[in-house]
Amino acid sequence: MKELDKLNIKYGPQGFEVVSINIDNTRSMSKVKSYVNSQKYSFTVLSDPKAEFFRKMGGKVMPFVIIADSTGKIINRHVGYNPGDEIRLEKEILHILQPLAENPDSLQADTEPKQTHPITKPDLEVIPEENTPE
Repeated sequence: MKELDKLNIKYGPQGFEVVSINIDNTRSMSKVKSYVNSQKYSFTVLSDPKAEFFRKMGGKVMPFVIIADSTGKIINRHVGYNPGDEIRLEKEILHILQPLAENPDSLQADTEPKQTHPITKPDLEVIPEENTPE
């Protein structure tokens, strides 16, 4: 998660976005919320306690990372983690972002979602950040 956070911070200004989906059940949600808030991630964390979206996307083992472009087209899936995987992920991110860097208007030219999107925005609850008194 820390590596994903670094990638989100590094490439967010170029249009890249990490969204994490937690599949812990509702009984452990207070621990999940506490952990997510303690890490201060720069990305959104969603909750999928029944793992419906996870299964829909073909997930069987955690961690499960999907790389998709701005239209929702799945570019690649990564299952599990081995040291060095973050280097491969970064190369894939750069490959996706390169056309946008060369033609920034291309993103705005095609804002209508396509009917055949492999990924649609999941209707999942956002794990809220705790309000801390200042």
